[in-house]
This record gives sequence, structure tokens and C-alpha cells, in this order.
Amino acid sequence: MEILHVRSLLECEAAKKAALSGKSMELLLEYRAQIVGFLEGPRPEAEVHSALDSHLHLEIARLAGSKLLIEIIDGLKVKTRMFDQGSIPDRFIPGCHEHLVLIDAIVAQSADDAAAAMKTHLLNVRKAIISHIHHPF
Repeated sequence: MEILHVRSLLECEAAKKAALSGKSMELLLEYRAQIVGFLEGPRPEAEVHSALDSHLHLEIARLAGSKLLIEIIDGLKVKTRMFDQGSIPDRFIPGCHEHLVLIDAIVAQSADDAAAAMKTHLLNVRKAIISHIHHPF
């Protein structure tokens, strides 16, 4: 829970900075298209979805402009990776929709909406993990 709290602090700030970065959003748009494909097509393997999730969060940190932020977020994500689509499959569809809202806010250069979308996403991840720990089956 501490990791998710720290991730929320860092990644909400990263989302805000990414929205204001003025950098190319091309990669984010590619990730958006992949997520839409996940929702419209057959469900991807857990590893494929997990890789996209990691790449998306790291791209947001990259857009924020800090190598240290990328390293810290990556390190923290590794510690929560055990709770991905493979172990909490109910998070797949909501997580995809949350990622789309997040990407759209960043591309629209809406810093406050981007931070709020990231906060909502990580709060929902936290809730799912707590529920999974208390009710693993």
C-alpha cells in the first residue's frame, strides 16, 4: 500500500508534467490504439497487457522530463507487478478505460485532468489489490 501511495504522488505529478510538456504524443497515441484494440478484439495475454501497462506509465514519466522519475516509477511498478491482469483479471476492462481517460487528458494538455485520471487509476488499482488480498478467489 505504501508503494501505491508513493506511486500516486509521483505519477500524478508525472501525468501533470506530461500534459504540459509540449513533447510529441505519438507514442501515447499508439498505446491508445493498442488499448482500444484490446477492448474490441480478443483479450490479450496477461504478459502483453502488462508490458503495455509498464510502457505507458514509463512513457508518461519520460514525457514529464525526468530520468530519475522514470527510474523510480519503474522500480516501484516492478514491486506491484504481481498484481497485474493475470492475478486480478477483473481489473482488465476498467484499467483499459482508465488508461484511455488518462491518455486523452495528457494529449488534450489538461494537466489537472491528467493528474486526476492517474489518481483515480492508481486508487482503483489499490482497491483491487486490497480486495484480492482479502478475497483471493
